[in-house]
Amino acid sequence: MTSVVLVSCHVVRLSCGIGTTIWVGRQLGNAGFGTLSAIMASVGLVMALCDFGLPSAHVVLASRNHKKPQIYMQSAIILMTVLGIVGAAVIACMSWWLAKSDTFREAAPFSLIFTLPLILQAGQLYFSGLHAKGLSSKAAVIGTSIVAVSSIVRITAACYGATPGQQLMLMAAEMLIGACLGWGMIVSVLFTKIRFRLLWCVSRILIRQAFKTALQGQAESLFLKVELILLGAFGMVAVAGDYAAAMKLFETSVQLSVYLLVPLTPRLTRVLRNREPGAYHAFIAQSLGMLGVLAWVLTIGMILGGPWAVSLLYGQSFAESANAVLPLALALIPMILFQFNSRVALVVGGTQRNILAMIWIGLIKGVMLLAILAFFNNGTVIAAVFCSGAWALWFISAYRNRNCADLAMHQGNGVWAWMISGQARQQVLQWLASSRRTGDILPN
Repeated sequence: MTSVVLVSCHVVRLSCGIGTTIWVGRQLGNAGFGTLSAIMASVGLVMALCDFGLPSAHVVLASRNHKKPQIYMQSAIILMTVLGIVGAAVIACMSWWLAKSDTFREAAPFSLIFTLPLILQAGQLYFSGLHAKGLSSKAAVIGTSIVAVSSIVRITAACYGATPGQQLMLMAAEMLIGACLGWGMIVSVLFTKIRFRLLWCVSRILIRQAFKTALQGQAESLFLKVELILLGAFGMVAVAGDYAAAMKLFETSVQLSVYLLVPLTPRLTRVLRNREPGAYHAFIAQSLGMLGVLAWVLTIGMILGGPWAVSLLYGQSFAESANAVLPLALALIPMILFQFNSRVALVVGGTQRNILAMIWIGLIKGVMLLAILAFFNNGTVIAAVFCSGAWALWFISAYRNRNCADLAMHQGNGVWAWMISGQARQQVLQWLASSRRTGDILPN
């Protein structure tokens, strides 16, 4: 029953996100939508940094120490509140800087509202506490309900001609509702006896655990958002709008594939625990074969139908988005496989190499874009830079990660060898037949 609830909530969230983005994009046009997207990319990066992966770390540690979870909650609340105050100051400075720009002058004051959910971001710990107790379905239902109501409100506001600033306010309100609800449920923890020495020890453990998740999350945010942030810095909001519309289609496709990877980590952990090299290689080959087929289907579908879908859904003001879809479609295969390689690295080691690759490639993309934007004002060229970065990232994660050396020999079969190799094609057919028989997309 829990799996059904989680799948249903995922579908609802994905549908609400796509529907709201399309409706708001059509109402604002590419320039207004670009303004909204550029500010949200910058705000999102600050919020991700201040989150620091503490909710995920809290889930892990509270699950291991379920008899005394209060001390972990107390420590996480203090840490997240301090980081939230620092983030709020950064947002305030960013809002002041944006207000001096003619492009963002009207919308900039509304970004100040994000300081409230940042200061109250410890409310997220209520939901991570539910996950730690095994009540993931309850957390999913509450979170999805907030998203659904927010989507209805934002679409209604778009129908009445809401400005980019007003849409920013509504997005901040969505985060604030969840934070306030969480605080209402966890505030009693602060009134229990606090042991400062134990709190100091637990805080260090939380930070060490969070650092692993935080670094990967921040590196991925930088890699995905650097284009929108730079477009906003250059004041190219119309181009940012075109690029953001095409990027939404790309992100949706990646999300569909990533959801299929949810059962991967626990199964791979069990295979390694049993110390069966043959089973490990079979599982890796099987999983990559599945992802290879899926990646090609999504890529071909995005190439053939993506430009038409963007033009139809967003309107004529997003004409340039149709061209940007094509290079982003070519980035689907490496990005989907990189998500797989990252999850394998979490289990067998090598996460640090992937994180460094994301950081360095993200920075290299930024330098390239600084040079390109001085001469080209074109979303398609920017999408091509992202595509080249995605292929470089996949190559490093597969062929230059010593801890995951076994991945390299399976990558080719998972991506394209099954189209020309009879043996590889037979393995894919066996996987499809096994999946139909068992009803499991990752039969093992």
